[in-house]
Amino acid sequence: MRGNELANAGRVEEAKQEYLAAIALDPEHLKARFNLAGILQGRGEHAAALTQLDAAVVLLDKDPAYAYIKAPAFLMRGRARLALGSPAGALEDLDASVSHDPKNWATYLARAQAYRRLGQVEDAERDERRAEELRPSDPYVHYNEGSAHLAAGRYKEAIAALSRAIDIKPDFIQAYNNRAIAYLRDGQIENARRDQQRVRELSGTPPR
Repeated sequence: MRGNELANAGRVEEAKQEYLAAIALDPEHLKARFNLAGILQGRGEHAAALTQLDAAVVLLDKDPAYAYIKAPAFLMRGRARLALGSPAGALEDLDASVSHDPKNWATYLARAQAYRRLGQVEDAERDERRAEELRPSDPYVHYNEGSAHLAAGRYKEAIAALSRAIDIKPDFIQAYNNRAIAYLRDGQIENARRDQQRVRELSGTPPR
């Protein structure tokens, strides 16, 4: 799908238009709706993302071939509902996400936020402990997550994930490089410069 190629190249607005065009041609284009929702959510357009995710969830029930998307789709919809001030609705989605993928630490962390907003502190603490147990210590897991966020235009999420990779592997050149890009696109110029300098130091490139 051309939209995916554009998103991976950081051309997020063009990717968005490709997904919209694909949906206009085929309103049941599940992957286009799912990927478009990721872009919208990354930009903070949670209501628009929720519209796409609502449609995607309906389509998921029609096509078992895409069952692997269920867990991330419910996670994304849960996050959108949290952002829109609906923790009870978010909790339903996050419960569904956990049922489809009980080993995703990010889902437990999101569900803990929903529990806290509902005043269910013990449930929130339980999920926070579970998230910590599941959180991978492999820096490449965080790097891949951060790179995916970066491609989708979710710069703050990319920075957080790439920072976790760097915490585990302080000489991770690719993670510094991608975090510099994320910082730059998020408007954090000084942080971007620091990471670019660190890339030069680690790669043995003379300073500019």
